[in-house]
Amino acid sequence: MCAERKAIYISDMGRCQPESAISEIAEHGHWRAIPYEAEGVTGRMVVAGIECNAPTLTLPLDVEGWYAIHLGLWTNWVDRVVRVKLTDDPCFTTSTYLYPDIKKTNYFASMGEVFWKCADLTDQGLQIGQQSAGTPWAAGIAYVKLEPLTPEEVAAIQRDRARSSTKRLVAYNDAWSVFGERALYTEEDIIEEVEPFRDTDFQKLLWGMGAGSMVQHFSEVGELAVKEGMSDFSRHCDRQAAESFRTLKEKGIDPLKTVIDHAHDLGIELHGTYRVGGWVFPPRMIWKRASIASILNGAVWTAMARPSPV
Repeated sequence: MCAERKAIYISDMGRCQPESAISEIAEHGHWRAIPYEAEGVTGRMVVAGIECNAPTLTLPLDVEGWYAIHLGLWTNWVDRVVRVKLTDDPCFTTSTYLYPDIKKTNYFASMGEVFWKCADLTDQGLQIGQQSAGTPWAAGIAYVKLEPLTPEEVAAIQRDRARSSTKRLVAYNDAWSVFGERALYTEEDIIEEVEPFRDTDFQKLLWGMGAGSMVQHFSEVGELAVKEGMSDFSRHCDRQAAESFRTLKEKGIDPLKTVIDHAHDLGIELHGTYRVGGWVFPPRMIWKRASIASILNGAVWTAMARPSPV
């Protein structure tokens, strides 16, 4: 970025819409607006406690053209997670700011700036959300910094995104923890796990399809991980994952197909993986009838062993 360029700071987060979602006090179901002063910036931040279940806000950006977007995140006592998306983004992405190590810093709270992405902000607003479903997180955002890009910089960004010679990275997602931690109930929830790889050097995504006799996609032979008949779980995340799969099944949303489609939209290969660790799970993890015969069906092995991307 050019040193002489003047960045735009949007530091009054209290101007987000709707106004009815913002309060001056700590109130459930509302973001709390708090005045602040920091080095080089003053304004009002919005924060939400871990149990707040705050609604989505929209911040008008009122700019045109390409900018580098930075987020000023706030934390005190606990780590903060803020979900953000531009108006025409397909889903939210997550920005995290960790609670400072008081043994090293001697303070309990801090504000930190993180880079999000470069984008054309013409006719765009910024939507701000809290992670409330699944494992909830506190959230706090103090400002948005927009750094204008020159035509030369935009052209360089577009060339870099278009080239394929550097796309060599591989990511892995076991497709279980995310269902237990975040509670994925919709297609938009699911593609949040893929969207961060947009315009990056990741070429392949390894996605968990099952473990033991359990599968994490619609199947005629494996048992979908709804854990039918089970109401007592060893871990909270396992209950949440089962509820996620139950909800998706009721809605007719196949999580694997959803991930494959979005990965292909991003030009990323999707490779299914299978966790080998025994045919059935031990007591407390087992549910209904974990049938060995069902997983030994040859059709399953053919699908699991296929080396080409799906």
